Amino acid sequence: MASVENDIILMELKASASKAGTGTETPSIRQFIADYRAGRYNFNLPFQRKPQWKQSEKSAWIRAILRGILVDPLSISKRGHEKRGINGGNRARTTVDYEANRFPMDIISNGKTYHYWFSEVPVEFREGRNSRLHRTLTTDAREDFLGTILSFNIRTNMTDQEEVEWYENMNKNQKSHTKGQLLISQLCSDVDNPFVIATLNTFPVLKTRIQMPSSPSDATSAGTYLAEKFDIDPSPMDERDKAEDCAMVLSNFTNLLANGSPYNKGFVGVCNLDVLDRNVNTLRE
Repeated sequence: MASVENDIILMELKASASKAGTGTETPSIRQFIADYRAGRYNFNLPFQRKPQWKQSEKSAWIRAILRGILVDPLSISKRGHEKRGINGGNRARTTVDYEANRFPMDIISNGKTYHYWFSEVPVEFREGRNSRLHRTLTTDAREDFLGTILSFNIRTNMTDQEEVEWYENMNKNQKSHTKGQLLISQLCSDVDNPFVIATLNTFPVLKTRIQMPSSPSDATSAGTYLAEKFDIDPSPMDERDKAEDCAMVLSNFTNLLANGSPYNKGFVGVCNLDVLDRNVNTLRE
């Protein structure tokens, strides 16, 4: 009997396997930048973390490109003409921004830090005592940069849920996500969870963060009422909040309103909508 049950479970697992196709692409950086600026790539998906890299990490990536040391392909979900960047957003944005002279690559030599811009030193760094530390790449180095080949893992015909799962699986063994960042992923993927529904309806400001359309009822929600009452503006889009603490705070309120329990590495207890509505009305009163 156990063997039959085991076979059924494995058959169900196989039946639920993704039907997405797989492949690879190897564009040059020149082609990638052109396509990125034409809107053919989207590295701003709702379940992803906000840009994380500091100047040192950006510089390290540009140095890796110029030294020909590229590892870990970028992961792309292809839907029609849109290429959705599941993993590699920091690398993609850094590559495009460097070519646009938005930051320099730092190199330490003989105890001094030299700042190498792609093609033009900004006006504010052209004069003064430290101006000689600001330089541009040579023509040959710029061509080497633009001619470097990137490697993309491509999957096609993925569902929203499969994209989130792919993203989560790839990031498990990389730089740890904060509780808030994991929560954002849940808000995007666990759409049938009563807690998720209640959180987004109670604090619709989070809908902006996960690129979810607003609804007429948002204007009369508890979160909107409290923000106006106490003249506060919780902003989940604030780039300084890289840990997504805003989402954590608002989800904690929802959990407390629903059953008196605090959010702790996930929603706790049963989401009692009647209790939540009653407590929200008490707050208003």
